[in-house]
This record gives sequence, C-alpha cells and structure tokens, in this order.
Amino acid sequence: DGVTEANNEKDEFFRTEGLKSTVPALLENSAQFICDRLLEKLNLFYGNLPQSDDITLLSLIALP
Repeated sequence: DGVTEANNEKDEFFRTEGLKSTVPALLENSAQFICDRLLEKLNLFYGNLPQSDDITLLSLIALP
C-alpha cells in the first residue's frame, strides 16, 4: 500500500509500472533485501518531497 501512489516533485506517480521495472531484477534475493531495495528506490523517486502516504510492503518467497 502506498507504493504505486508515491509521487515525486514532478507530480508523477510511481505506479504499477515502477514496481514492474524494479522488482524482477530483485527476485533472486531475500524478502528483506527486496523490501529494502524497493524502499531505496522509492526514496530516490521522492527526491526532496516528504513521503505523502504510508507505505506497506509484503514480500513472500516461495521455497522449492
């Protein structure tokens, strides 16, 4: 929650496309790593704007 609605200084939203372009490269890592990198990406996306909404992340890793 709050990830796709994150907006930046240009009033652009992170949107589902932001997730789709970020998450696939992270899938070989732990759930914690995925959440940490996604939060870093969001912080870069925000730029100098403060976070405008709460953010909830849930990452599940399927074991073979």
